[in-house]
Amino acid sequence: MVTLAEFEDLNTQLIATRKLIREQERLLNLMASLDEQLRESRRRLSRLVTRLKYEKADVQALESLSVEAVFYALLGRREQQLAREAQEYLEVKMETAACRLRIDSLERTLQALQADLVDIVGCEEEYARLQQAQEALIVALGAPESSRLAETLRALAVNVQFQKEVREAVEAGVAALARLTAVTDALLELRSWDGVWSMEFAEAGNGRFAQVFALAHEAQPLLDRFQAELVDVERQFFSPLDMRIPAQAAPTLVTLPGALLDLFFPEAQVPGTLRDWYTYLTQLQRRLQLRLDLLQESLQAVDGRLLHLRQQRADLVAACWAAERFGG
Repeated sequence: MVTLAEFEDLNTQLIATRKLIREQERLLNLMASLDEQLRESRRRLSRLVTRLKYEKADVQALESLSVEAVFYALLGRREQQLAREAQEYLEVKMETAACRLRIDSLERTLQALQADLVDIVGCEEEYARLQQAQEALIVALGAPESSRLAETLRALAVNVQFQKEVREAVEAGVAALARLTAVTDALLELRSWDGVWSMEFAEAGNGRFAQVFALAHEAQPLLDRFQAELVDVERQFFSPLDMRIPAQAAPTLVTLPGALLDLFFPEAQVPGTLRDWYTYLTQLQRRLQLRLDLLQESLQAVDGRLLHLRQQRADLVAACWAAERFGG
């Protein structure tokens, strides 16, 4: 049986960890601001160092027997010009020194904040652990809300995993489609002005044609990975033996048997011309794009479900997390 002492102890930890998370956010925001100031100060220092070099050169030119010094001497203004150049040099030198001090101060402040941040690193993970303990206590209460929370947590776990798998599949599909498009684009560049490929497929083993085939061979592993990701999604979430996600919640995906996403023809269907191969690849593009569209729809649907489930979890926890529920 859950006791009041367990509730109070966990509640104290939750409050303390929430404070640490807020402090972490404050430190990170402050560090981001100071880091931007540091980058700007370093850019300014670079400009000042360059300017200081030229100002010093102007002073040295007037102090020596340079053409410029002789010119101002003839005009009777050498000493006046030297004083002006020296003043400008000193001003830039002081600005440079102040900028260096500013950079040093910012670096030391950032180091101190980083040390403070290290002391509270992992607070978000700790809070997630405490939330799980909080949910376990509520489920153990045996109240009507407890069973609803347990169901919500199970649904969240399934949907989070589904979201992860679909995102991986989308990432693989986007990469595969991009490389496949590169192959078809490269083939198009080999056509003559009237849209004809003059060389036979079997003879396309040299020069630019060989580069296209090499590109296709590089693309095949990406297509294989996409197919594997699709099969993985279907096996885990769309199996008729374990329909853990309702069919209406996300579009059904079509299982891809064998080498459906193979860039090259089966041996029994070797094409006679490059036009045949290009037609085959564009059909493959359409199949791939169709599956990507289905995955994107599934991702949008699961994002909406997760938003709803997380709000439902928060509402149930808020309704149950009170001392009187635990005998207080």
